[in-house]
Amino acid sequence: MENRGSLVDTANYLFIHRNSVKYRLERICDMTDFDLHDPREQFICHTCLIHYYLREHR
Repeated sequence: MENRGSLVDTANYLFIHRNSVKYRLERICDMTDFDLHDPREQFICHTCLIHYYLREHR
Protein backbone atom coordinates (compact mmCIF):
# COMPACT_ATOMS: atom_id res chain seq x y z
CA MET A 1 0.00 0.00 0.00
CA GLU A 2 2.89 2.32 0.66
CA ASN A 3 4.03 1.88 -2.94
CA ARG A 4 0.56 2.59 -4.40
CA GLY A 5 0.20 -0.93 -5.78
CA SER A 6 3.51 -1.01 -7.64
CA LEU A 7 4.84 -4.56 -7.65
CA VAL A 8 8.26 -3.39 -8.84
CA ASP A 9 8.64 -0.74 -6.12
CA THR A 10 7.47 -3.17 -3.46
CA ALA A 11 9.83 -5.88 -4.71
CA ASN A 12 12.75 -3.45 -4.66
CA TYR A 13 11.85 -2.36 -1.13
CA LEU A 14 11.68 -5.99 0.08
CA PHE A 15 14.67 -7.16 -2.02
CA ILE A 16 12.63 -9.91 -3.68
CA HIS A 17 11.37 -10.61 -7.20
CA ARG A 18 8.14 -8.94 -8.30
CA ASN A 19 6.54 -12.34 -8.95
CA SER A 20 7.14 -13.16 -5.27
CA VAL A 21 5.26 -10.00 -4.31
CA LYS A 22 2.41 -10.93 -6.65
CA TYR A 23 2.26 -14.46 -5.21
CA ARG A 24 2.22 -13.19 -1.63
CA LEU A 25 -0.56 -10.72 -2.40
CA GLU A 26 -2.60 -13.47 -4.03
CA ARG A 27 -2.10 -15.65 -0.94
CA ILE A 28 -3.21 -12.80 1.33
CA CYS A 29 -6.33 -12.33 -0.81
CA ASP A 30 -7.06 -16.06 -0.69
CA MET A 31 -6.63 -16.27 3.09
CA THR A 32 -8.51 -13.07 3.98
CA ASP A 33 -11.08 -12.79 1.18
CA PHE A 34 -9.95 -9.19 0.62
CA ASP A 35 -10.01 -7.91 -2.96
CA LEU A 36 -6.99 -5.62 -2.92
CA HIS A 37 -8.02 -4.16 -6.30
CA ASP A 38 -11.09 -2.61 -4.66
CA PRO A 39 -10.24 0.81 -3.12
CA ARG A 40 -12.78 0.34 -0.33
CA GLU A 41 -11.27 -2.97 0.72
CA GLN A 42 -7.77 -1.50 0.44
CA PHE A 43 -8.86 1.19 2.89
CA ILE A 44 -10.33 -1.36 5.30
CA CYS A 45 -7.21 -3.52 5.13
CA HIS A 46 -4.94 -0.51 5.67
CA THR A 47 -7.03 0.67 8.63
CA CYS A 48 -6.88 -2.80 10.19
CA LEU A 49 -3.10 -2.91 9.78
CA ILE A 50 -2.73 0.51 11.41
CA HIS A 51 -4.97 -0.58 14.29
CA TYR A 52 -2.94 -3.78 14.77
CA TYR A 53 0.35 -1.88 14.65
CA LEU A 54 -0.82 0.69 17.20
CA ARG A 55 -2.04 -2.01 19.60
CA GLU A 56 1.16 -4.06 19.34
CA HIS A 57 3.61 -1.16 19.58
CA ARG A 58 2.40 0.87 22.54
